[in-house]
Amino acid sequence: MVYFAAYIPYYAWIVNLLFTLPKKKIPWVWEDQQRHTFELAKRALTSAPIRAFPIQGLGYQLYTDACDIGIAAILQQIQPITISDLQGIKIYKKLEIAYQKQENIPNLVVPIDKDKFMPSSSSWANEFEKTLVIHCAGWVHSNVDPISRLRRCFPVEQGPASDDTKTLDFYVAEKDPLTNLFDELGLDFEAGVLQSCSSVLRNKAQGCLDKKKINISFEHEVLGSSYSVIIGINEKELKEFINRYLKDAHFSKVHDALKTEENWENPTYPQYYLGDEGLIFFEDVLRRNQLCIPQNLKI
Repeated sequence: MVYFAAYIPYYAWIVNLLFTLPKKKIPWVWEDQQRHTFELAKRALTSAPIRAFPIQGLGYQLYTDACDIGIAAILQQIQPITISDLQGIKIYKKLEIAYQKQENIPNLVVPIDKDKFMPSSSSWANEFEKTLVIHCAGWVHSNVDPISRLRRCFPVEQGPASDDTKTLDFYVAEKDPLTNLFDELGLDFEAGVLQSCSSVLRNKAQGCLDKKKINISFEHEVLGSSYSVIIGINEKELKEFINRYLKDAHFSKVHDALKTEENWENPTYPQYYLGDEGLIFFEDVLRRNQLCIPQNLKI
């Protein structure tokens, strides 16, 4: 339910009550209110455009993934879309620029060579002889992919070839079908969401209706003054950092790659990036940034 939150309007309102259930020191309660919220979430997740019906005869792809503590598999069908459905992403901008300049249509598909990615020594090779195993780095696609968050390099991403199957037609012919999500789910869906939200607010307000009057004195010095703290690194120290990067066995390679990288869709070191002042930062799976210290500068 969490993964599709970015694609459903007001999704946080819909499932707010469910998110409180797994919290510590919160008793598990599953009553009419929780069941109502769960049904609303299921309707939003299983209706177009979030979930589209499969096209018969088009074929399916099995997406697998694993991390240190679990494995997962998702059966998906790649369905073509119209150019208007791409608004808001980089590919649409790329096509728009080419159209305005009256240039040829840019290549949007990564070519796949004819090599067969099939380890013949594996026991399952005979059963899935025609299966093509493709690795898609997590930094260049939107699927959940813990493997690609590990600190190592991956081969160039190779995706499935396109086909000329007819695109899906949405019920409401608008450029952005998400704006009409509630209409597609039925006239009663939005009312159900508002009912769920209001019931949550009423429950939270119970026992918090006492009114107290307090007097707050304001000092003019506090109201008329503001303070800012600016933290930076001395220019001399910055140069020393960069020089130590260049002498470090690992970060020298990272620094050179970030300076000369040509394929930013699948970079050599996707977990690193250069700051405005030339310092190297590491971005973890939670999108937290950490300054990289070269080995010869560590205490």
